[in-house]
Amino acid sequence: KNREEKGARNSLHQYALALDIYVGRGINKQLEWVKAAADSGFTGIGIYPADDHIHIDMRQGQRVYFIGRRGETLATAGSYEELAAKSKRYER
Repeated sequence: KNREEKGARNSLHQYALALDIYVGRGINKQLEWVKAAADSGFTGIGIYPADDHIHIDMRQGQRVYFIGRRGETLATAGSYEELAAKSKRYER
């Protein structure tokens, strides 16, 4: 099923450790959900400015924020503030 969805090999989705939440388009809306996900303890958090969802997961290690598009990571960030600043480059 993951291959059918063009998912990454060894995706955490396959192990019930990740999910995509459809929150609507717009970086500001996605960033609201990112903040809530970080406050809830998720360690992998990504936004998709050209799409309508965020990705959250429970990966091992330090929290990682990212900006993605169609399975590709465009940028990473070490904090919510850095993600918010970098996200402006990808706003439509």
